[in-house]
Amino acid sequence: MDDAELRRQFAALRKALKAGGALLFVFAGVRAFPGRTSETLRSWQEKNGKFILTEKSFKDGYRTERCIVIDPAKDEVTDYLERQRGIALDEVLSLLQRAGFANIEAYDNLDRTPATAARFGVFLCDREG
Repeated sequence: MDDAELRRQFAALRKALKAGGALLFVFAGVRAFPGRTSETLRSWQEKNGKFILTEKSFKDGYRTERCIVIDPAKDEVTDYLERQRGIALDEVLSLLQRAGFANIEAYDNLDRTPATAARFGVFLCDREG
């Protein structure tokens, strides 16, 4: 989602909560963080008679995942491509604050390990007012 859509979604979440309600938000997207460098990971595997090439890369704040599936039995090649923008901890916190949430807590996991710029994924906050 682009920034405007993210703002709309967080505002809708806040609006959907009753007064005094809380939001537990588990972030599962691509994380952008200081020091994250360009990287490319490639792997091949054979599964159910098909050959699968997966290439994942992170560059300029975006993760790109390409998957090529070769099915010799059907003489078929399928190519999938997905691109996602990485988001940083401070961006998620800003989105929650701008949507009107209060008492925002950020964690790395459900065990409440404190979040860091490189490790985050769970947010707990209240609807203000």
